[in-house]
Amino acid sequence: MRQRLFCFVISFLVLLSVGSLYPFEARADIYVSNFIGSSVATWPSNATGNTAPTTSIAGGATTLNGCRGVDIDANWIYVANNNGSVTIFPINATGNVAPTRTISGGSTNLAPFPSGIAVDANWIYVTNYLNHNIVVFPINATGNVAPTRTIAGGSTTLNFPNEIAVDANWMYVTNFNNSILVFPINATGNVVPTRTISGGSTTLNNPAGIAVDASWIYVANYNTNSITVFPINATGNAAPTRTISGGSTALNNPVAIAVDASSIYAANYPPNNSITVFPISASGNVVPAQTISGGSTTLNSPWGVAVSGGLTVPTINEWGMIIFMALAGLGAIYYLRRRHSV
Repeated sequence: MRQRLFCFVISFLVLLSVGSLYPFEARADIYVSNFIGSSVATWPSNATGNTAPTTSIAGGATTLNGCRGVDIDANWIYVANNNGSVTIFPINATGNVAPTRTISGGSTNLAPFPSGIAVDANWIYVTNYLNHNIVVFPINATGNVAPTRTIAGGSTTLNFPNEIAVDANWMYVTNFNNSILVFPINATGNVVPTRTISGGSTTLNNPAGIAVDASWIYVANYNTNSITVFPINATGNAAPTRTISGGSTALNNPVAIAVDASSIYAANYPPNNSITVFPISASGNVVPAQTISGGSTTLNSPWGVAVSGGLTVPTINEWGMIIFMALAGLGAIYYLRRRHSV
C-alpha cells in the first residue's frame, strides 16, 4: 500500500512539473462582422495569413443587413445591422441560418446605422450613430420591444457615437467629435457623463473602435491609423500611455478593436480588409504578430470584431505528455504490485 501511494505521489509531482513547464494553451475565437456581404466570419485566435474562416454566417435566411458592430457572450452572437435591427445567433451558428431572435421595429428606437453593440450578463447596449443616443435592452429581448433605458439629450454630449464597450461599472463610448464618454453602467436619461477624455493631448482622431480590460482603455483611431491606450480611469485632456502607429503596424482605417488577456485585435476597413493582431503590451511602430488578409478570408469591409474569452485546453504535444506520464505512473504501480506478489 505504501509503495502504491509513493508511486501515485511521484506521478502527480511529475505531472505538476510538466504542467508548469508546458502550460496549457488558451484557445479563443475571433468574430468579425462584414458590412459588405452582410456576414459574420469566425477564426481561431491564432489564425494568420490568407486563411478561410472556420465558420461563416451568411445568406438570405440570416436577415443580416449591412453588419456593423458585433459582440458575443458564452452562448450567443449579437449583431447590429444597418437597417436598425439586432440579430442574435447561437455561438456555434454557421451557414445560411435564421437568427434565433431579432430586435427590430418602431418601439425599439433603433435607428438606421446603429454603429456599436456590447453585452454583459444582463443587458444589450447599442449606440445609435444618427440619433446621438444609446439604447439598452434586456439580454433576452426579442421583437418590437421598447428599450429599458435610453441615454439621450444635450447633457450626455453624445455626438455621433461610434462604438461602445462595457465593464462591471461603466459604459465607454467613442464620439465622432474626438472624445470618449464614460457613463455609469446603469445610466439613463439626459445624464452628464461621469468622465470625458478629450483634447489635443489625447491624440484622438475620429475614434471608432473601443475595448476595455481591467486596467486599460484601447481606442482605434480611424483617421490616423493608430491605437491609443489609456489607463482605465483616465479623464480630461490625458495623453495616452501607449500608442501603436506607423507603417510597420499595417493599421489602415481601423474601425473596430477587441482585446483578450494576451492580444489586441483591430479590424481594418477597405482598402486593406484585414485583421491585425498585436501583443497586449504593444507600443510604437511594431509589426503585428498576426495579420488575417487575402481573398480566402472573405473579409469585405469588416466593421466589428469580438473575441471570446478563450478555453484553456491542452495542445496535441501537451496531451501526449499527459498520456505518457499517466501510463508511466500506471506502469510503475503495476510493476510494484507484481513484484510485491512475487
